Amino acid sequence: MLKEMSEADRRNFQVALFKTFLGVCKLNNIDYCTREDIKFYADLVAKGDKSCVLTCSKEEMIENQGLMPRGAETKVCIVAIEKVILKKVPDDKEDQNKIKDALMAGCSAVGNNRCAEKRFFFLPFIPAVIGLVKLAGIAAAGYITSMSESESTR
Repeated sequence: MLKEMSEADRRNFQVALFKTFLGVCKLNNIDYCTREDIKFYADLVAKGDKSCVLTCSKEEMIENQGLMPRGAETKVCIVAIEKVILKKVPDDKEDQNKIKDALMAGCSAVGNNRCAEKRFFFLPFIPAVIGLVKLAGIAAAGYITSMSESESTR
């Protein structure tokens, strides 16, 4: 799906991901995420994990943790967002509506008065968002849960 997107569509998708993740944090009282953390994760999902920060291997994840804005704290934020989205089913209308609600909450949080326009652009991508986050989340969650305390807080 991402490969077929134009550069402009990919940029819009990245912005919509940021707003969605921001909305997930807002709606689920995840207050320890910074906007920098959320932007980092949105960029990672939209562009791919070329630096092996989350999805390559446990060792690479530990080694490249310094590439995250706040290191282990950013990882905690990402895991919290993933826990919410991993419970969603891409083809379930109710789950899609929850992701749409998160997008709208994030859009409002950044003070955008064109939220409705963005929602219509983003609707076809909601199943893909759930799917992409699941792919990144399953890999990262596996590595994170197998880390020792000292590895996860480096």
